[in-house]
Amino acid sequence: MTDDDLSIDEKRVFSSRSGKTEVFVAAAVGVVVVDVSDDRVGGFHVDHRCTARDVAGRDGRIAVATDEDVLLAPGYEATGFGPATAVGLADDRIVAVGDDGRVGTLPFASALGTDGDADVETDVDADADTGTGTDADAGPWRTVGRVDGARGVDALLVATADGVRRIVGGDLHPAGLSDVRDVAAAGPFAATGEGLFYLGNGWMEIEAGEWDVVDATPDRERAHAAGVPGVRRRQARDGGEWRAVDLPLDGPPVGFAYGDGFVCTVTGDGTFLVDAGDGPRTQALGLRGVGGIAVP
Repeated sequence: MTDDDLSIDEKRVFSSRSGKTEVFVAAAVGVVVVDVSDDRVGGFHVDHRCTARDVAGRDGRIAVATDEDVLLAPGYEATGFGPATAVGLADDRIVAVGDDGRVGTLPFASALGTDGDADVETDVDADADTGTGTDADAGPWRTVGRVDGARGVDALLVATADGVRRIVGGDLHPAGLSDVRDVAAAGPFAATGEGLFYLGNGWMEIEAGEWDVVDATPDRERAHAAGVPGVRRRQARDGGEWRAVDLPLDGPPVGFAYGDGFVCTVTGDGTFLVDAGDGPRTQALGLRGVGGIAVP
C-alpha cells in the first residue's frame, strides 16, 4: 500500500524510511497501524483482526485489550488474562481490567517467558491504608482487586466510577475523587465528571466541567485533556499552564498519544489527527468503535 492509497488493507506493511512512527489504534475491526512522519499521515492497515477495546504503548511495547484476551504486539501473543476492557503499561508490568471488574497485573518477565518480578509504585499519595487485593491467581497474572465501572488504566492507576484506584505492591487502594473517566499517571492527572484535577496537596482542580480524557508524556513535558468544555493542552515550556486549543475534529477525542515531536489523537468514528507544531493534519480512517490510541 502506498501513501497515496489510504484504504484499509490487511496486508502487513512496514516501512524502513527514516522518521516514520507507527501509531496503533484500537477499533472494532482490530488493531490498525497508522504511519506518521512529522505532520504527515501516511498509509494505514489492519495489523491484527480482533475486537480491540483499548491499547497502550510504552518503552517500545504495545498491549491490546480485546474481547478475548490481552495481546502483546508485534506478534499479538495471548497472555491468558481473558476478555479485557482496559489495559495499561507500567515500568515493569502490564495492568488490565476484565469484563468482570477484575484488575490484574502481569510482569513483563513472565509475559516474555523469563524470570523475575519487581514492585514499582506511582507517586500517588493516597490516605487509604487498606487494600482490596486477593491471593495470587494460578498462572502468571495476579489479581490485585476488583472495581465497578472501570473507565481506563494508565501505569498503576485505574479510573473508575467510584474514583481513582492505585496498585501498591499486590493490592488495589482507593485514591480519591469520584466519577473518574480517565487518568494520566505522569501528572498525576484525572478527568472526572466534575472537573479536571492534578495531584498536589490532595487532588486540586484545574478546571471545572465534565472531562472524559486526559493523557500526558512520562516526562510531564506535555499533556492534553478533552471533554465538554473542549480540548486543553499543557506544555512545560509554557509554564505548565493549561490552554485551550481548537482541533478540526467533528467528534470528541478518545485519547492522545505522543511521538518524537508530535501529538496525535483519534475520534470514536475514526478521524485521525496529528500535529507536529505546524498545524494539525487530519485523515479519515473509516473505522467504527475506536477505543484507544498509542505510540510504542
